[in-house]
Amino acid sequence: MRWWLGALSIVAASCAGVSPDPASMERDLPTSAPRSASAAAVLLEQSDDLVALFTAGDREGAVPGARELLAVDPADARARAIVAWSQMQKALAEASPPPLVAWRAAEGEFRRASKLAPDDPFVTRLHAGFLIADGHLAAAAGLLDDALARLPDDPELLELGARVHFDLGDEREAIRLARRVEVLRPMDPEPVWQLGQCWTRIADGERTSAERTAAHTAAVRAFGRYRTLRPDDPDGWMGEAHARLSRARSDGFAEGEAELIPGLYAEAARRSPASPEPAFGLGATHELAGSVGEAQAAYRTALALDANHVPSALNLAALLASSDSESDRVAASVLLRRVLELGVAPDERRAIERFLSGQAPDGRVSS
Repeated sequence: MRWWLGALSIVAASCAGVSPDPASMERDLPTSAPRSASAAAVLLEQSDDLVALFTAGDREGAVPGARELLAVDPADARARAIVAWSQMQKALAEASPPPLVAWRAAEGEFRRASKLAPDDPFVTRLHAGFLIADGHLAAAAGLLDDALARLPDDPELLELGARVHFDLGDEREAIRLARRVEVLRPMDPEPVWQLGQCWTRIADGERTSAERTAAHTAAVRAFGRYRTLRPDDPDGWMGEAHARLSRARSDGFAEGEAELIPGLYAEAARRSPASPEPAFGLGATHELAGSVGEAQAAYRTALALDANHVPSALNLAALLASSDSESDRVAASVLLRRVLELGVAPDERRAIERFLSGQAPDGRVSS
């Protein structure tokens, strides 16, 4: 399951025009009234039901019940976290950036919830989601790391921690956390996907050929396993094809791989027929194999699907520009002028302008 906190946002209830202080709110903790064990058990069951409803996807449906529970027990941290989530959602929907008063009110409620229940994984996940939405990835990682020190086998905390560390550029820690989720949930495709992403990024940054090959091979294994767990997702087929193609760029095609990679892209295209990406990857594969005509045909297919697909236009233009045919070179110029209209990175713009001024083009876009 893709992590549901990715769409988090919040509502604000604050004094008119007065920005609340989240730190003061955290210090001003509510308390529970004395009650019998049976009454406490009923409230705990209600809290559990709200968490189950929220986690099942009916997040807005859990909010009224959370407010009702807080009216009875203001110290219920999970109900408070759900209300804070609702505050964040409303603040995000109201304006961009969200109103400061509403946003700080939500932050204060999350801090209260975490202070009330520092060992509750549900509260930690929602609070971390707020920090992610607020752009404080390092703070989110710190919150999750602290929670994992006490709850090392919570798969949701591990999974979210892996994603946050990946976004922070700490692929090795993300791999460690994702592997732990794999052990706990062998049939969960999400940590496997995360491993593929991590190894792909590591491979792109490795300096020695042996290290790159090892990382690409690990990425191939991860994406291959992901597509067995989630065969209808085109991203798994694309991920494995990309990892194999990247490895082939460094080491050459392994035996049979020049035929295998196009098959992976074909499966991705079958599952996502409107996307230009599989055709683009196929073109890059044919180009690496020296099949220029097939590469051109694949890039043209990608552009037929998306006339504004800049990578395909650049690669097709580079192939046409290298041709001895004057008509091909004219076609390359037309494509490149179109690319300049669409917008490209400064270094690509300079290369295009050099070609259009009569100098040799350089470079292509990798898949």
